[in-house]
Amino acid sequence: MTKITEIVPLKNFILAGICASGILAFCLLAILPNKTALIDLNKKIHIGEARLNAQQILFPLYENIKEKAQLKTSEIFSAPEKTKLSREERERIPAIFREIAGNCTLKFKEAIPDISSLSGASRLLTVNLGVEGDFINFRDFLIQLYKVPFLEHIEQIEIHRIEDSILLELNMKILLAQA
Repeated sequence: MTKITEIVPLKNFILAGICASGILAFCLLAILPNKTALIDLNKKIHIGEARLNAQQILFPLYENIKEKAQLKTSEIFSAPEKTKLSREERERIPAIFREIAGNCTLKFKEAIPDISSLSGASRLLTVNLGVEGDFINFRDFLIQLYKVPFLEHIEQIEIHRIEDSILLELNMKILLAQA
């Protein structure tokens, strides 16, 4: 019986083995990782499509809620036409803020105008304002304060808890437009 190595030289078997191992290495190193990467990309695409479909379904609802929120906000925060504080109204500053605090069920502490801004040279009057009460009432107070026609802006807000109480103390520095 003749051996196969006599018919086909051993060198050809070695070359065939090297080629087969090269093809196997190419499959393992190039095709298989790309296949798993492709599967991962397909999963991400499906997740993205699902999110896109959900957003397309929810977008009309979002627009409706957004429209309703803008209407509600404009009703609450309808700002009056801005005016300047006259000299006569300067004397009523504590009474004005005491009334706003009373309407919001807060205890009025103080409304002290800054002496340096009382001169006619400054166009803004700085007032240190203090009230006490529940945190929820502060929201209503800030909304009412926003509706004061000569309020330019609120410069500083400090909230402190009153010891042994659920009440809070709100100290603010506000700027009022003055004539």
